[in-house]
Amino acid sequence: MSGPLQPSIPSLSMVNQSLDLEIEKRSQQLLQDDLDRVHRQTDKLMCVLMICQWLFGILAALWISPRTWSGDQSTISLNVTLAVFFGGAMSAFPILLARLRPGHVITRHVMGISQMLWSALLIHLTGGRIETHFHIFGSLAFLAFYRDWRVLVSATAVVAADHILRGIYFPQSVFGVDATSHWRWLEHVGWVLFEDVVLIRFCLKGLEEMKLIADRQVRVDVAKDVTEHEVERRTVELKEAVLASQEASKAKSEFLANMSHEIRTPMNGVIGMTELLLSTDLDPEQRDFARTIENSAESLLSIINDVLDFSKVESGKMDLEVIDFDLRDLIEQIGTICAHSAHAKGLEFVLAIPVRLPSLKGDPLRIQQILTNLVGNAIKFTKRGEIVLRVDVRSLTDHSADIRIGITDTGIGIPTSRLSAIFESFTQADGSTTRHFGGSGLGLAISKRLVELMGGTIDVESQVGKGSHFWIDLELPFGDSVKENVASQVPSGCRVLVVDDNPTNRKLLLTVLREWECEVVIAGNGDDALEQVEGRGASGFDLILTDYLMPGMDGIRLVAELKNRWGNKLPPVALLSSAADIRARNDWKEVGIASCLSKPVRQSHLLRVICQAMGRTPLQEKVPDAKDPFGESLGLSVLVAEDNLVNQQVAEAMIERFGCTVRTVSDGEGAIYASQSQDFDVILMDMHMPGTDGIQATRSIRLLEQETGKHVRIVAMTASAHEADRQACIVAGMDDFLSKPIKPSELAIVLGQSRKVELIAPAIDSN
Repeated sequence: MSGPLQPSIPSLSMVNQSLDLEIEKRSQQLLQDDLDRVHRQTDKLMCVLMICQWLFGILAALWISPRTWSGDQSTISLNVTLAVFFGGAMSAFPILLARLRPGHVITRHVMGISQMLWSALLIHLTGGRIETHFHIFGSLAFLAFYRDWRVLVSATAVVAADHILRGIYFPQSVFGVDATSHWRWLEHVGWVLFEDVVLIRFCLKGLEEMKLIADRQVRVDVAKDVTEHEVERRTVELKEAVLASQEASKAKSEFLANMSHEIRTPMNGVIGMTELLLSTDLDPEQRDFARTIENSAESLLSIINDVLDFSKVESGKMDLEVIDFDLRDLIEQIGTICAHSAHAKGLEFVLAIPVRLPSLKGDPLRIQQILTNLVGNAIKFTKRGEIVLRVDVRSLTDHSADIRIGITDTGIGIPTSRLSAIFESFTQADGSTTRHFGGSGLGLAISKRLVELMGGTIDVESQVGKGSHFWIDLELPFGDSVKENVASQVPSGCRVLVVDDNPTNRKLLLTVLREWECEVVIAGNGDDALEQVEGRGASGFDLILTDYLMPGMDGIRLVAELKNRWGNKLPPVALLSSAADIRARNDWKEVGIASCLSKPVRQSHLLRVICQAMGRTPLQEKVPDAKDPFGESLGLSVLVAEDNLVNQQVAEAMIERFGCTVRTVSDGEGAIYASQSQDFDVILMDMHMPGTDGIQATRSIRLLEQETGKHVRIVAMTASAHEADRQACIVAGMDDFLSKPIKPSELAIVLGQSRKVELIAPAIDSN
């Protein structure tokens, strides 16, 4: 039994055949239209020619034989009469047809016959002069304009008949002689036929060219129609593709936001519990295990943040701030953040910052993100040697500064074949499955996009086995704030001995100190330092800066030896250290060390040490708060609205460690009820909860507060990390925003701000 009938699909040959037939049909129609136009135009031309011939015939008749004489009597010649009346009749009829039926086949043949009759009349009027016979050839040429060889046939037939009849009966009117051969007409007709052959060939050739032109025109029109149709179709497809892309981008963003929320929620529990665990008494092995958990969680969180940032950049939703910032402080903060990782691997981390840097405008958070990523990569791919973070002011204009920030390492390097690909998404220099270094491969791609959004460029030079040099070029406008010149605070003439085995560190300190107009002596190791002090005496220096870890005699042994030789005459000694196991500060004075500076050295810290050595008051500087974030009791009443049990436990434990009382509810309805039944200093509100979410609960609480006149501080506590989520919280009436996983230091700031509000509020009420 045969299967169901399938709809027939036309083959390619059938489609081409149908298209050829359509082209042939349209070509024939276009050819016919062109011929009709040619026929009408030639009709008009022949009408003008008829009128001109009529006037010329009358003038010729009047000039050649105006009168006929019979004795002394004269009358108008018959030739004049023939020219006036017969010529008018021969011209009027074809002209009338040209007006009534222009372009018609009958009109063409009548025009051809009339034109040949005109030739016969002119030959008669001139008495058969040979020159007039050329009128026949000219007339045939004009008739050839019709591109219709059949008109030439009818016209030639008239010429032949005229020559035969007049040659027999009136030979003088056609040949100019009274007697001639009966076959002379054949000679004249032969010449006419000769011209006909040429003109007919011209007509056929002209028709062929017109047909070819018509065919080409039709094919061009068809191609244009097909192209326009294809363009319309592709435009529709493009619009559909754009809409699909937008939908896909929206779906991707929503997916990433949801995934971020789902991942951050358990991550909050992992990181929060780990930090709580680290704040308890642990033995060294347990603390090492806990640190490993914390580092792994932070690495996973970093990958999540990279994916979210990449999504923002790809969708064009990455907004940049333009605010005043201090580039020196920013670079030194990066040095502080990344120093521990570098020193843990035994790497030297050096900051090379010009003494004089203008205040700038830009997005310091994103610049820090870019540089932290580049420095992190440099540390990750470097086993031994050093990392140098250098800032150069390439040029200054009236309104902006061209800044280059470079990161140079002595790591494994990048193959030349991979240099062009490392800024692509999800790409690493070593793409093999056995690579030794992890990472999402998004850091450099995000950095490149961020630099481009700032109008700058990022590039790299590298050599396998010798290291890499990344740099970014940014043109940033000057900031509005006026920075105090650090160099102006340095006591002039300070004599400093710098002891460091690393040549990069020595060169950097030498450059900075000389910029500050200090007298600097350099020593590459402890023995050289002893010789310098022996040569100049202890009083020859105002300050000694010595590195801690040096081959042979380290910094501690050097200070002990100097103290042993010079005793209390020894100038103040500042220890430069990147080691994690440096002695406690209480032991410094016993050894003879006045102060310790962590590498990479901040210029403000170095300035403070110099001022102290010279007995001057140092600059006021911001010292990072290194206290335990759980060390202060705040005594607040806190409500936590959180549906996840683990996150509830983390929040309760952290808040209680701050000396606060905490109450927990699992949804928005519970938060609304609790806020009405008890006064809280702050509410930590999760955004995503079953039933009434955090946004709805906040709006309800704010509406109820309009009746009571109270205002409780509400802080969003959510795993959503997009700026749109932050704005939604603020619009709903929340006062602040905490992104999960929540860090104790960030929670301390939020709770501390809530305590300040509580303390200030009574004073405002009393006024």
